[in-house]
Amino acid sequence: MGYTLKDGEVAIILKPVYEDGVWIGELSTGMVLSDHQEELPIRHCLNIALTMASAPMFLEDFPDAEEDFEYYRHTLLKEIFPDQYKEAEKELAESKEYDKKGNVLTLKAWTKTEGNA
Repeated sequence: MGYTLKDGEVAIILKPVYEDGVWIGELSTGMVLSDHQEELPIRHCLNIALTMASAPMFLEDFPDAEEDFEYYRHTLLKEIFPDQYKEAEKELAESKEYDKKGNVLTLKAWTKTEGNA
């Protein structure tokens, strides 16, 4: 799948890193800028692209921030894929091993517990 950048566009490239044909759980990032740009908008695009590309490094150094990112990722997912997001929420709710109403848990046939339940 190819894409030609239009004037003023910036693209972030995400590439899985492989060793001996096996993905090692890492990604490399890159950036491509189109040829013709106005200085102010391209600076803003570049700033956003650098922030996005540096997020994994930030989270590696500050793992407690992962929860904060999770909120914003879900916000974007709901916005970009509203129908699929609703369906995924429904599937998750149906697959839970228990139901919770207030402080009462209703166990299902496959609920895993420790001790007596």
